[in-house]
Amino acid sequence: MDPLLADRALLDAFRRGERDALERVYHACVDRVFDLVRHGFLLEGGTRVSGIAEPGSQRDVIHDVFVKAFAERTRLAYDGLRPFLPYLLRIARNVLVDRWRRHGVEVPFADPLGAGAGLDPEPPSAADVEAVEDLHWRALREATQAFLAGMADEERRFVQLRFDEDLPQRDVAERMGVTRRRVRTLEGRVLAGLRTFLVGKGFV
Repeated sequence: MDPLLADRALLDAFRRGERDALERVYHACVDRVFDLVRHGFLLEGGTRVSGIAEPGSQRDVIHDVFVKAFAERTRLAYDGLRPFLPYLLRIARNVLVDRWRRHGVEVPFADPLGAGAGLDPEPPSAADVEAVEDLHWRALREATQAFLAGMADEERRFVQLRFDEDLPQRDVAERMGVTRRRVRTLEGRVLAGLRTFLVGKGFV
C-alpha cells in the first residue's frame, strides 16, 4: 500500500514537511528508487536509460532525488489522490537522465515532468537538503546497527572495545584475553564485512 494514500494524517504531515513524515516516506520508497537508479529504465519506444553501477554515484543520485521530492513546491504539488511512488519515480527518472546528460550522454526526454505538469521544483532550500541528509545518515546508522546485530559475540565485543570505547589494539587484546594478531584479524574482518554490507545496501 502506498504510504501517503493509506494514511491521511501522514499525507498532511508530509505536505507540511514534518521530519518524521519525511523519514517514513523515505524508508517506504528508498528501495524502489535504489532499484531504478541501479538498473535504469526503458523510455517509450524501447530506448534504455542505463543505471549506475558505482555505489558512490548511486548514493549521490538517490540523495538528489529525495532533495527534489521533498522540496516544498514538489510536496505541495502532490495531490494525495494518486499513488506517491510513481510520482517519486518520475522525479528519479529525470534526475538519472539529467545525470547522464551532464556526462555527455545523449538521452531523449524521459518523462513529461516539466512546468506543464506542475512538478518542476524550484532549487531546494537549505532546510530541504538538511532534511534529506539527516534521513540518509539515520538510514546509514540503522543499516550499521543491523550489521552489528548479526555479528558473533567475539566480534561484537571487539567493536565495543575498539570503536565504542576507542581503545588501542593493545588494550583491546588485553581486555579480550587474545593476541594483538587476533585483534588485527578481527578488525580487518569487521571493517571488510561492514563495507560489503553497506555496498549491498547502496550506501558506499
